[in-house]
Amino acid sequence: RITINQIVNNPDAITVNGLEFQIQQRFDFLPGFLRNTGGVFNYTRVRSGGANGTKLYNVANDTYNIIGYYEDSLVQLRMAYNHASEIELAGGSTFTGSASRVRPRGQLDFSGALKPSKWLELRLEVYNITNSRREEYEGDPRLNRVADFDGRTGALSVTVKF
Repeated sequence: RITINQIVNNPDAITVNGLEFQIQQRFDFLPGFLRNTGGVFNYTRVRSGGANGTKLYNVANDTYNIIGYYEDSLVQLRMAYNHASEIELAGGSTFTGSASRVRPRGQLDFSGALKPSKWLELRLEVYNITNSRREEYEGDPRLNRVADFDGRTGALSVTVKF
């Protein structure tokens, strides 16, 4: 049985600084089918700190996404790679007393759609093509704590509009 009778927040001030930018470009100036392609790149950087080692936990310091796509009236295709740097988790409740961390991780995803008519759409989505795992460790990278593995996941759908 767990009873919670008060909420305790850290009274120390914390400063969070960050930067985010994105570049998105359609390649409609290219010839042929390439005019239907494009790309997106974005990057986020977060730094935090305060008195007594206070910081923003559960957030990667650096993340980026690279996306390539093709779109026309019949077909939509999209590949996206997402990457996050190491993440420090809140709390020191590990066996060694060290903070838990999540290893850097990247993942490649795909989505595609076929629209043969105004009223019908077929869609395929595949997540984690790279078969990445989410891994936590305690202080020392050799001390594995958790490994979450979803594997590749796919979804196929059909949409009919009346």
